[in-house]
Amino acid sequence: HMSRGPFTTSGYSVRRASIKAISAGVDMVMVINPQQAIDTYNSLLGAVNRGDITSQRLDDAVRHILTLKAANGLTGYPVQQGWVPDWAGDAQISAAIGHGSIALVRNEAGLVPLPPDKTRVMIIAPRDVTSLDPPDDGGLIEPLRAWFEAQGRQVTAVPYDVYNDSSPMPPFSAIQEQAVQQDVAIVMTWDSHLREPDQQDTVRGLLSSDVPVIIVALRSPYDLVDYRDAQTYIVTFGTTKGQLQGLIDGLAGQSY
Repeated sequence: HMSRGPFTTSGYSVRRASIKAISAGVDMVMVINPQQAIDTYNSLLGAVNRGDITSQRLDDAVRHILTLKAANGLTGYPVQQGWVPDWAGDAQISAAIGHGSIALVRNEAGLVPLPPDKTRVMIIAPRDVTSLDPPDDGGLIEPLRAWFEAQGRQVTAVPYDVYNDSSPMPPFSAIQEQAVQQDVAIVMTWDSHLREPDQQDTVRGLLSSDVPVIIVALRSPYDLVDYRDAQTYIVTFGTTKGQLQGLIDGLAGQSY
């Protein structure tokens, strides 16, 4: 059970503890918090794709679970044909809800909509987050890059990984030289108040510089607690296509 006890008080996040547990021989991870469950799934998937958890370890876990079920007579699960969702219609509704969920919390520096003189843009964003949409949109950076470049702006992209601990958001010292040459920096945080301090270090470094900063909290609105001096703060509450389009439309002055 990964939401209680020593797993969350021993210095490991739930997602890190889950990877270590499966690697050590645990066959099943139980996570009761929905957001932690998503994080855990994506972290385990990333560990498998990187080879940190082998396919043999997964096969062994499945074999152990099925053997235990069979020993207890749990072998038959008839699946009844039920209601079939309207996937296309639901996707349109989801996109509309996501588009309308964007919140401009602060705009004290007048950076939204983005002024035309801000032609050099740095985008710091995760490249490995998933959404309810198929991952065919080039991630988070590419749609924004395409939109900015279509306006004649220059984009400097700084990707980081949420679920791969070996590629966190780079420290401010590593991007400072590039950052000070920009007209604006758009930094997208992902539960920075709950995670390791790498995101906080970078964002605070940017805020202490002379570079205008737009903070976009991609999931939790409470990242603002860490950046009380931020003058421009947007919350998307997620990374679906509707939410990403809502962010782009907001920066263009077409919503909010």
